Amino acid sequence: MLAHADNVEAAGFVSHLKLPHYVDFQAELELLKRLRQEFSERQEARNE
Repeated sequence: MLAHADNVEAAGFVSHLKLPHYVDFQAELELLKRLRQEFSERQEARNE
């Protein structure tokens, strides 16, 4: 067993590699949608 790869970050990275790419893409889309929603809500609040 490799000591330098035996940590939470390495386990997370390995599980990330096992995910299909569309899962990552979907997560990015959700993040962008949420950021746009928050931005528009702040703009509306500022304009009131």
